[in-house]
Amino acid sequence: MTRVHVGFFMLTWDGPKDTEVKFAGKTVAELIDHLKEMYPRLPDLRREVLSNRMLALRNGRRIASASQELVDGDRVVFMDSSYGG
Repeated sequence: MTRVHVGFFMLTWDGPKDTEVKFAGKTVAELIDHLKEMYPRLPDLRREVLSNRMLALRNGRRIASASQELVDGDRVVFMDSSYGG
């Protein structure tokens, strides 16, 4: 199990803004799948990131690929590209 901290900074999201998640995978794609199971009303993160409407960051750096591996304690943030102005 991988344990990561996840932040959501999305104007249209009314769920939790910050949460700790344990999931059975290791990649960003597996985390996104797990988040969708946890929060069915969550936007389609893959589509939003690929279309550049949303940024995905790991420990403050942009995530280059959904196949990128995560490790325990990572902080992953999903943020609207227009968030904050």
